[in-house]
Amino acid sequence: MALTFDDGPDPRTTPLVLDRLDQLSLHATFFCLGQQVASHPEMVSEIRHRGHQVETHGFRHEHHFLRTPRWVRADLDSAIDALDHVGIHPRWFRPPFGQTTGATMVEARRHNLRLVLWSAWGREWDESDSISVARRVRAGVGPGGIVLLHDADVQSPPGSSRRATEALGAIAEDLHRQGLTARTLDELVELSR
Repeated sequence: MALTFDDGPDPRTTPLVLDRLDQLSLHATFFCLGQQVASHPEMVSEIRHRGHQVETHGFRHEHHFLRTPRWVRADLDSAIDALDHVGIHPRWFRPPFGQTTGATMVEARRHNLRLVLWSAWGREWDESDSISVARRVRAGVGPGGIVLLHDADVQSPPGSSRRATEALGAIAEDLHRQGLTARTLDELVELSR
């Protein structure tokens, strides 16, 4: 299964997620917002240095349903440029809020990006504790699954990423019990071939 994180990087919270992933020997894919990449390029380098995959989540976390095709194009162009500046050429795009419009698909194709959503998510902003986050993930994870968590509170209420980080231990135990391994998205796709 693939463990994924959205909305970062954030120098206040992403290092805590990275440390916990290291402690648990988990690998993940980080869907980074271009505005965060532009503000914290050193964090993107740190994510890669720790053996994780970096992909794009657009430049700004805006609803595509409310935006014009021209806006979607400019946003994704800016996101790609931000990652190019740190030497990353993304292959995957997770649109904000999981919203996929015709413009989203056209622009992803123009950049040779594959769209990806998730099969299980922690909804950290909606839960009061990490146990509830882990329980939500457990209910939706299985072989070939994609888990969505957040490494930053940029788009979520304060404390959301902390609950995700604290849930990782229980998530790792659940994966072990099911005989699953957390992989990057590219590794998961390669294994399924």
